[in-house]
Amino acid sequence: MAEELLGNCDCGFTGSAILGGVRTNYLTELPVPHRCLACKAFVTVNVWGELVCPECSSTQVESYATATKQLPNDWLTRLQYGKLKDSELFEKGFHRNSRVLAEDGTVTILDRWHTCPRCEKRTFRLSLGDHYD
Repeated sequence: MAEELLGNCDCGFTGSAILGGVRTNYLTELPVPHRCLACKAFVTVNVWGELVCPECSSTQVESYATATKQLPNDWLTRLQYGKLKDSELFEKGFHRNSRVLAEDGTVTILDRWHTCPRCEKRTFRLSLGDHYD
């Protein structure tokens, strides 16, 4: 399931980006929010493809994601279908304080202040928007 992330900063900058794939592309694409250092945009980049800004084609993009431990393979399907309990995650050393947002369990967007694409201060906050299937 893909999630829209809404970003806003004290400087007035706002934007949205997508995290995670939908049914039609989750095996071939992994969209992750990035900031483009060249055009100062908040963009979605497919990290399984070429790492370029979709706005200006620059390769100067920086991810808002943090790599996490890989979930065991037999858990991936259960995670996709919402059949994985928090207690099971905790037993294996995973937690939902930093939400696992990608279906393959390898991408986390931490709940913290991020660097704003425009003003470059750590006053950019991400929140959840719509969900896509």
